Amino acid sequence: MCGAFQGPKDIPETVAQASAAVASASSLLADVRGTLTKKKDYPAEIDVKGQEPRIGVFVCHCGINIGGVVNVQEVKDYAKTLEGVSKRIFTHALKTLRRRSKRPSKRIN
Repeated sequence: MCGAFQGPKDIPETVAQASAAVASASSLLADVRGTLTKKKDYPAEIDVKGQEPRIGVFVCHCGINIGGVVNVQEVKDYAKTLEGVSKRIFTHALKTLRRRSKRPSKRIN
């Protein structure tokens, strides 16, 4: 037992004890460390020398966190005026971070 569960103490002492507890627990996992990792396969790179750049702009208007502060339509209109930016500006109100990162990027080609 360590930290605040052991009794009242200052933050530096609690942090030191927590670090020691983590080190102790980590040593028990040494034999299996890295056994669940997988090598990620990436697609082959494409030579794009001499091609016009394709810059994608993805604007999220997810609830009031962004849409309540940022004028999303104004951002889209401005992005379309930038050199090299695709005229297809994607606006999404998706619910999960995973979908935000993968779905629109497949459509930029």
